[in-house]
Amino acid sequence: MDFISLISEHKDELSSLLGNKLKLNSDEIDTTLQSSGEVMQNVVSKTVESKGLDTLLNLFSSSENSTASSSLQKSIGNDLVKSLISKGLGKGKSSSIVQLILPILISKISGLIGGDKNNLTQLLGSSGNSKLGSIGGSLLKKLFN
Repeated sequence: MDFISLISEHKDELSSLLGNKLKLNSDEIDTTLQSSGEVMQNVVSKTVESKGLDTLLNLFSSSENSTASSSLQKSIGNDLVKSLISKGLGKGKSSSIVQLILPILISKISGLIGGDKNNLTQLLGSSGNSKLGSIGGSLLKKLFN
């Protein structure tokens, strides 16, 4: 399974959750899912480029987050809030979205990766670190369209 399959498999669930729990309309849901893909692309790319593969593996595992992984998760959340605000969603709504969706996305990805480098590499579609982030982010981004 790859990222496209993973998110496609859960797109209805995520859309329903965002609509029912947070009363988002379809445009807000689309914006949320697209922004999630863009933010994940940027963060994964930056993390891989800065040789933070171990941090990603820890974040996407069942292990307790390291300090670096906790910081990375917080950074993803902050970047996603900023992205949603820049696309017209209010700060309060954006924060609520991130609190709801980020743990679900990380959990779904963690279920497939399980802290295993080979699984992460396979999901991102490349064995070379230089392409890892952009390919993985592109896949996530496509999922939400």
